[in-house]
Amino acid sequence: MFPDGAAPAGEKAMTKVSPLAPERFPDLPIVRGVRLAAGTCGLGYKGRNDLMLAELAPGTAVAGVLTRSLTASAPVEWVRKALRGGSARALVVNSGNANAFTGGAGAKAVERTVEAAADLFPCRPSTVFLASTGVIGEPISGQQIVVALPALKGALRENAWEEAAAAIMTTDTYPKGATRTALIGGVEVTINGIAKGSGMIGPDMATMLAFVFTDAAIPADVRPAVGLRVLEGGAALHDAVRPCRRILHAVVQYAVGRVRYRVAPLAHVARHVHDAVPRPVALVACDVRRRR
Repeated sequence: MFPDGAAPAGEKAMTKVSPLAPERFPDLPIVRGVRLAAGTCGLGYKGRNDLMLAELAPGTAVAGVLTRSLTASAPVEWVRKALRGGSARALVVNSGNANAFTGGAGAKAVERTVEAAADLFPCRPSTVFLASTGVIGEPISGQQIVVALPALKGALRENAWEEAAAAIMTTDTYPKGATRTALIGGVEVTINGIAKGSGMIGPDMATMLAFVFTDAAIPADVRPAVGLRVLEGGAALHDAVRPCRRILHAVVQYAVGRVRYRVAPLAHVARHVHDAVPRPVALVACDVRRRR
């Protein structure tokens, strides 16, 4: 079993495309408040992007489900702490190096990356989220990522979903994405998801990384019972209550809250949140799980 996002030393990206691959990447619509970019920092793979940056609008709420491995990578340990704040402004994901089994040097690399992203936007370090995937046990300074971030910020755009999904791949043979819509109180919201290692869920998240984004604006008083239980061979919802402001998020889920409801009683809004949102979130997760 490898730490979340990790792969055995010496593992290389696969080139033969899976027969299960769709004809093309799905059309993921814009999620207002989310901008993405992909680029190269030289950590892993020649001739392809290995770094993804997502900018999230101020006030974005976040929740996540993380590996329970006792040897989790340095980025996972950082995210575990950052999730307590419930707010996100930036997401940085690199492929090629998992920053796992890297000791104090790996923790310093996380610190450098977080500080650089926080200076770019600017925002509190606790609102910067990281993920790394690739070779384990290989020292990393984080400097390659820090140097590449300004160019990625300049390239941010709302429709770079396919590029972002491709940049986080390791042994995946094609990028994975999915989208669904839901009605909350008669208002349509969008849920987009991208993932890598979607065949590597067990045990306990293993080497899978998945990110779900929604423009739903859920009132702070609503505590939706939305979560994701990942099982060998599939994914299913379970009642993991996430006390988040204006959101729903599964396996790391960002709610930018750009779509607001018409005025309605709290109980009415809560009922629609619980009834309308969990199924689309689960479908997005199942889609990226299935496309391995």
